[in-house]
Amino acid sequence: MRVLGLLGVAAQAEGLRLRRTTAVTARRIGLRAAAAAFAGFALVTFHVAGWLALRELYGPTLAATGVAAADSVLAAIFLFLSRTSDDPVAYAASQVRDQSLREVRNLQMIPEVMSVIGWRSPVAMLGVLLVERVIKGFLRK
Repeated sequence: MRVLGLLGVAAQAEGLRLRRTTAVTARRIGLRAAAAAFAGFALVTFHVAGWLALRELYGPTLAATGVAAADSVLAAIFLFLSRTSDDPVAYAASQVRDQSLREVRNLQMIPEVMSVIGWRSPVAMLGVLLVERVIKGFLRK
């Protein structure tokens, strides 16, 4: 039955899209957590560097400032890596899902179901009409 095949394709495409979107989101969260940690390290190091600068005019201050600068660079790199980007596979899966659902909405299911069932009674036709209306009602939501 073509309707079930299209709904199956739509479900598979939606599953792939959800898996890909979840993986990208998890990676982004991890990278942003790392960026936040290094930003925290940089802040602490800058505080230590300021304290050392007041304590001694030169010496350990340049070393502490160098470490803080490296932490800042690492935080910037992690933020850059966590930027939002479109996943082409997830986009293609959503396109397949949408196309399958559009085709299901446009199908006339009565002739297809009646050919599978083989019934020609008015009661069977009424049942198929009812089922078709219910399915199309759910697909419109």
